[in-house]
Amino acid sequence: MHIIENIIPMLVDHWTGTFKDLDGGSEEYELPPSVFDAIGEACAKSGSTIPSAFGARVPNIAKDRYQCTAESWFLFTTLLAPVLLHNRFSRRCYYNHFVQFIILVNKCLRFELTSQEIREIEAGFAAWVEKYEQFYYQYEESRLSACTLPVHALLHIADNIRKIGPMWCFWAFVMERFCGSLVPAVKSRKYPFMSLAHRIRDVAQLSQIKLLYGLTSELDLSSGKDMEETGLAFDDYIRMVYPHRTIAVDMPLRNKIASYLTTNYDVTRPSALKFIPAELSLWGKLKRLGGGDLIHARDLVSTYHTTPDAVRDATFIKFTLEVDKNQNHRNLPVVLQPKPFFGQVRKFIALTVPPEFPARRDAGPEERAQSARERTVLLAAVAGVKLTRQNSAGMVYFDAKSSDLGSVSEIIDIQTIDCLAGRIQDGKRWACLRPEVAAKFKLIQEESGELNEL
Repeated sequence: MHIIENIIPMLVDHWTGTFKDLDGGSEEYELPPSVFDAIGEACAKSGSTIPSAFGARVPNIAKDRYQCTAESWFLFTTLLAPVLLHNRFSRRCYYNHFVQFIILVNKCLRFELTSQEIREIEAGFAAWVEKYEQFYYQYEESRLSACTLPVHALLHIADNIRKIGPMWCFWAFVMERFCGSLVPAVKSRKYPFMSLAHRIRDVAQLSQIKLLYGLTSELDLSSGKDMEETGLAFDDYIRMVYPHRTIAVDMPLRNKIASYLTTNYDVTRPSALKFIPAELSLWGKLKRLGGGDLIHARDLVSTYHTTPDAVRDATFIKFTLEVDKNQNHRNLPVVLQPKPFFGQVRKFIALTVPPEFPARRDAGPEERAQSARERTVLLAAVAGVKLTRQNSAGMVYFDAKSSDLGSVSEIIDIQTIDCLAGRIQDGKRWACLRPEVAAKFKLIQEESGELNEL
């Protein structure tokens, strides 16, 4: 944690020409003030289009840097910077060097590491430090101050992992979060330590009562517990959460639902239209039980219309569909393969179908037997986006004029939804952000204008 908290601000100081009065020397890594100001504004603006599940809002690192915490620097490093720094340097080597650092950081954050992966981390940080010395130290005695202790500490991360375990086992995030939870407990200015002691004692007692008497769920005081007790549960892992509405189905939406049913179920289009009632049950939120994402439907959650700038957008998702690999080759056989997509959820639909409604085309014997009864099919109406390009760090982009992505373009089964995703505006384009993207960076030598295969 502290490595990122020290390395990234140091790199930012280098890029802005404020690191210990050192200029760029023989290199060209410094960013013009106008460029860095734009990066800072984009950081602050991105909070409205990135779900709160990703972390706290990242402040404007150009003007409000004093507000940055370790979490802010971590989010900036792993999510925002790969987009905002792309094509900002005069030479690509500085960006590639930074991305290599992110690759190594994400390897360190894995829950499990093999001996081979630890050796890769060790060799990777050694190579990164050598490049750092080449770019920023430049082997000049007058620039020796660029070789700070955090840079040297990178060379010992692999040794620490071998001795103690992956970094999540011993990083300081947990302790600092705990300390942060104790601060509001200080009610007495005269006896602050007594207030802290009482708070720690109460938390410990509550934890022991939960364990001794099996009351973990009953004594759960978190806000997520209330969420999991509202709405309507389906299949023990999905809960539809209020707001809830029943509306008359217009023809465009009816036709899209019918197209989905025709594609995925053993039913013809005329029959599919008959199974769609005149009124549909719509839900505003979907919660995956057991700690999963809470996903919003933009058309039904009023805050997106009344106070859009104050909302952490939780409507943008990543979902996976089976696509014919040979769809552009009429004479070749159908070969289905999973392909990731992105889009904005506009509605969650609970479609109740009678017992005579057929099973899915790919259903097994057990599922077909269970389908011979009245059941509810959970769907999502999504405004999908068309990915247009991919940069050298693996970030995918789409074009849109505003944060409202338009009307419903397709109907999907909620089981195809992988996770919440964020997005950040980069000029006239939007880049898709998802938690696992930083772990999948792949440096390439040349970048084409077309989208590379994901």
